[in-house]
Amino acid sequence: MDSERKKSVALIRRRSEYFNEDALEEGGQIDYCHVMRAGAIYNMFLQGMLYTFAFGRSLTYPYFGVYLNLDGHRYNAISSALLLAWSFKIIWALLSDGVSICGKRRKSYMIIGWIFSFIGFFYGGVFLSDPVPYYAAENCTVNYTAPPTNVNAADEGMHFVYCLVFAVFFGGISAIAADGLCVEYSRREPKSIRGQIFGRTMVVSNLGMALGALLGGVFLNGVEYGGIFCFRFPYSYIFLIYAFISALGIVFTAFFTVENSKHEKNTSIPASLKQFWILAKNNAFLRVGFFFLIDATLNESRSSATLKIKQNWAKVTPIVNGINSILMLVVSSFAISIYNRWCKNLNWRYMLTICRCLIFSFGLAVDFITVFDFFRNQYFYFVDDLLSSIPFGIYYIIVLQLATEVSTSGIEGMVFGVMMTLWTVGGSLGIIIGNIVSSFFEVSDDVRYMRDTFNDRLYVFYSSLAIGAVNLCSLICVYTLLPKQKYHVQYFKKFGKPSRFCRALFLSLFFGALLFSFGMNIVINIPGLNCLHIVGGHGCE
Repeated sequence: MDSERKKSVALIRRRSEYFNEDALEEGGQIDYCHVMRAGAIYNMFLQGMLYTFAFGRSLTYPYFGVYLNLDGHRYNAISSALLLAWSFKIIWALLSDGVSICGKRRKSYMIIGWIFSFIGFFYGGVFLSDPVPYYAAENCTVNYTAPPTNVNAADEGMHFVYCLVFAVFFGGISAIAADGLCVEYSRREPKSIRGQIFGRTMVVSNLGMALGALLGGVFLNGVEYGGIFCFRFPYSYIFLIYAFISALGIVFTAFFTVENSKHEKNTSIPASLKQFWILAKNNAFLRVGFFFLIDATLNESRSSATLKIKQNWAKVTPIVNGINSILMLVVSSFAISIYNRWCKNLNWRYMLTICRCLIFSFGLAVDFITVFDFFRNQYFYFVDDLLSSIPFGIYYIIVLQLATEVSTSGIEGMVFGVMMTLWTVGGSLGIIIGNIVSSFFEVSDDVRYMRDTFNDRLYVFYSSLAIGAVNLCSLICVYTLLPKQKYHVQYFKKFGKPSRFCRALFLSLFFGALLFSFGMNIVINIPGLNCLHIVGGHGCE
């Protein structure tokens, strides 16, 4: 019996060593189902709801797009400003990696972020009110061909944007701290399944985003929001709901998150900066960093005509917009599950090429049919989004895996924050570029859509075609910068030639893009300057 027992113990030990083979950190795989380990998962659900408010369209389109009737380039600029607010995650990552509070590098910052997000949402919900809409309802209908009720609605309603930017700015603290915790967990996974936690957190985050989309579909479905209800919930109600969500984030983090205190050698910001400065000349880091910044700039460009096509020609209602967002998240979660099960070791370059070509084809086909009035229907208009959510989900999970592979022990949060910041700064810059390209076709206001001549349709379609061409240019980055798979990242990390010159070029591009995006977002929100061509307007008289 003793000999059999010894054989069993030896077998278990060998299997344990096998399943932890090639893990980037010791400690073994985390049991995510344990209630005290699930705090990061809970946070991802709540972060998904916050992400819907900040970057989804179900909670911004009814109010800013319809109720205030913003021009397309100004509506896109809101997304750009929120992406910039999210971009300061690099600062929070540096603090989270280098300065512990009460002995914790992650948990304390997650709580602080939720507290300030609560303050921003609570202020917006209690102290702010809606202006008179651009087109007021009468007898449960809105006449969009009549003279506007309040031509200054766009400027009077922008105070909600400032509160939202404040909440998102500090929400980035809890987001990057939770990301850092997940990266630590992921680095303890063996190579064969490494990145699995991101698939799970993506699914959970998508559930939170789906709930946020449902809130938009129900609470923002009045006729003045472009919906069907004869009554209207004030926009401040959404802020109060999100104040409650932020309070839940505080509770979940405080009582359901356990963090292992380690990496004692990196308890100062100078130590973290020194470690990052050495990493920043690494071949793998530079490849992935350049890819994140340039690829996001090209791939996230969008036409300012999108809002007006949805509003004037497809006539999308908020409830359908919300339902579509939920369906997109369900389809995206399904695609992520399929990827994690069967596709996680396939060539990233080939997969992203297929994804980009599919997104371009779906978008161009739906725009062509809608713009030229072959079939204008709000349900059909969202076929593009539903089909594109499959390749987008795969693209996003690959991005998360890339960020994990280039991270290093002790500054996981900072490296992950830098990569996500590069992506958001690139996305913000891409939106600005999309506005500038669209300005040459003059498609951001209602004039072309109300007139709806063949010439107007051509200009609108040309703007979509031009932006699609910009998006496809991102394939150059895929084949020149993106490693083929996880083991290629580790190869470049260990054997790639470091470069001080490329490090200087990389940092210059990053800060240049950040400053340019920040300046453009200030200009576009100044009355009298938001008509300039450089920010996407038609030109000032």
